[in-house]
Amino acid sequence: RAIDPAAPPPDAAAAMPIVTLSHDADFDGWRSAARALALAGTPPGEIDWQIRARPGRAATPAATAATGTGFSVPRSFIDLARTVTCHSDPDRFARLYAALLRLRSSPAGAEPDPRCRQLEEMAREVLQAMHETRIAATFVPLGAGERLVGWFEPRHHVLRVNAGFFARHVPSARWSLLTPRSSLHRDGERLAIGPGADRADGAIETIWGGYLANAGNPDGLEAIGALPADAWKDPSAAALGSSGAAGDGRPVGVVD
Repeated sequence: RAIDPAAPPPDAAAAMPIVTLSHDADFDGWRSAARALALAGTPPGEIDWQIRARPGRAATPAATAATGTGFSVPRSFIDLARTVTCHSDPDRFARLYAALLRLRSSPAGAEPDPRCRQLEEMAREVLQAMHETRIAATFVPLGAGERLVGWFEPRHHVLRVNAGFFARHVPSARWSLLTPRSSLHRDGERLAIGPGADRADGAIETIWGGYLANAGNPDGLEAIGALPADAWKDPSAAALGSSGAAGDGRPVGVVD
């Protein structure tokens, strides 16, 4: 059997824990894996953080035997980590895990770690990108007005965390918001995440046509929520439960 000289030794590859997260902003997956790895004493440099499965690689979280009964961290760090996971920095999960270990080993009353300032700046960038997406995304009616379609290029992975906002504020029960990394769709009571779209020549009709040609069956998209057919009329967070985001109740921009 041929051996790839560039491939790492089998035992070395097997020794590195692999954590495969389900999507680009998978905070829950990161938190679960980070807790087990921290309890097992796994150093930050020995973890391979992946998004979804790569061909020929393990598609399951790292199988690491955890020791101890658990540990707690300040709520402020949990909120920070939840936001930072939406950043586009490819090392965000590793940075957060390293910060978690430092926080866990710090004595009570210790001064804040100055390295957390970088994470705080990343969180601010994510929040800014969330706001930019909300105010800049504009929808155009396509297919005789049967569906509103929008296009935007956010700097970070903020489509999922904005799902509740758009579900309440887009004045239609059928719409799609396309971005290069992913897409958000509403069809009646169903809210789903799909693959990204190619901008092509920039015309929304062309972008949408190319997306339909490449995305396959819309029913195969990842459902992320269910909501009443008139949820966009209700500015309260109750329309989407805990996934809702604050808004002023006004619909987002639609170009006639």
